[in-house]
Amino acid sequence: MMTRRQRVSLTRRTVLLTTTGLVILFLLAVLGLGVQSFLLVPKLFKLNKACQEEGYYMAEFEFQMLGFAHLLDKGRYWEAAAGIRKLHERLRTRSGLVRVPVFADKGRELEFYLGLQNPRTGAFMDDAFPYCTYDEPTSNVLLHLEALAKQTGQPLRLSSERFGRLDKVYVHCRKDNAISLPRQRQFAAKWPMRKVITLDSGHSPFLSMPKRLSEVLASELHESTTTS
Repeated sequence: MMTRRQRVSLTRRTVLLTTTGLVILFLLAVLGLGVQSFLLVPKLFKLNKACQEEGYYMAEFEFQMLGFAHLLDKGRYWEAAAGIRKLHERLRTRSGLVRVPVFADKGRELEFYLGLQNPRTGAFMDDAFPYCTYDEPTSNVLLHLEALAKQTGQPLRLSSERFGRLDKVYVHCRKDNAISLPRQRQFAAKWPMRKVITLDSGHSPFLSMPKRLSEVLASELHESTTTS
């Protein structure tokens, strides 16, 4: 017959083993869900292609994938996995996707692309993704809008309630081979800039000099929030 001390010891061991087992099961479930999410990545690319062929606007897709890579690099694995599952469901069901219409003229095309601007950020990118993904798709759409404005003879005017009201700082990349420095200066001159900063980098300073770029952005964000 067990003594009281032996029964207490057995109870403690049972509780410990049960708790450990539950923790292990939970971790395995989380790991399984994470693995399952990342296995969806190849399917995302297939869905992206299918959506493009069906005429949906998919210009943000590659930058959304870069957003997931950014989250993984920062150790935000669960957030990346959840985002992958959400995007997979969105592409699978076509929920919230915008179909590119057949434009009657360039003026209608200009109106369509202006309508893609995010009212919360002023960027042409889904704000569910990291800020570091905003620049490229926004630049791409703005370049296209500029070309359309020239073709139609209409001035390119982004809404003051969106892009126009945002505090703007332009970071020039001196060694950019994709968009030349003179072209960057022309682009920045189209809107009032609080400040223009030049980095001795190529097209992707977030890869070549992430520390310096983060210091610049953090400093400008601080200045913007303290003076607004």
